[in-house]
Amino acid sequence: MWVDRGQLIAARNYAKTRKDRPAFALMSKLVSLVFPCDTLAASCGQGLMRKEGDDRPPLDKLKIAACKGSVMMIAKNTDKSFHHVHSR
Repeated sequence: MWVDRGQLIAARNYAKTRKDRPAFALMSKLVSLVFPCDTLAASCGQGLMRKEGDDRPPLDKLKIAACKGSVMMIAKNTDKSFHHVHSR
């Protein structure tokens, strides 16, 4: 899976400006780079808290895992603004 390098750098720089939850901001930007808008709109996210009767499909687990891994790598290799991020 590939994303435009310029967009990735812009997402990282945006996340670095967020004092509260920069990793969440980065993940949100990465997901919007990886999935088209119509796919995001037609999905139930990760499918973790699905409501009864919600039959929308979850997003691709491998792509979500890749985004999470990228957030962890960027957090590890970035300045102190990301240092509170821990893997689960």
